Amino acid sequence: MNHLAQVDIGKNFLGSGTFLSDLGDIGKLTSNIVVAAISLSGIILLFLLIGGGIGIIAGSGSDNPEAVAKGKQAVTTALIGFIIVILIGVLLFAFSSKNVSSYEAISSFEGDMTIYKSGSCGCCDVYSSYFKSKGNSNLNVVDLADLGETKGKYGIPSA
Repeated sequence: MNHLAQVDIGKNFLGSGTFLSDLGDIGKLTSNIVVAAISLSGIILLFLLIGGGIGIIAGSGSDNPEAVAKGKQAVTTALIGFIIVILIGVLLFAFSSKNVSSYEAISSFEGDMTIYKSGSCGCCDVYSSYFKSKGNSNLNVVDLADLGETKGKYGIPSA
């Protein structure tokens, strides 16, 4: 069969490692939407606080109680809206997480394990101690000065 063009839209138009190409499942999509909503609401909160503050200051300076009341109402509404968005985000994260914790994942692991760590990582020492305490001595800890190459090799995002 002859093709005029065969294009992998995910890699060519979105690029690998971008927001839309790495969604994977509904959990990641929900997480991305919640993070975007919190970020957007934070920006809106900033502008409403600035606008409300200017309204309060301008109303006080011109002895206009209506302008002061409108400024206070804008600030109060912005804060309440932001708190609601944060609470919804917390609830979505709390009740939608189906990921296994790293401790649960390694507690039942019985094969060989290699932990790549930097000298400044205290977590890796905790994991290796925990893993050894569970009876698995097939543990190799590799100290590296730079974890960038290893993270890239295994597809681990940078912090």
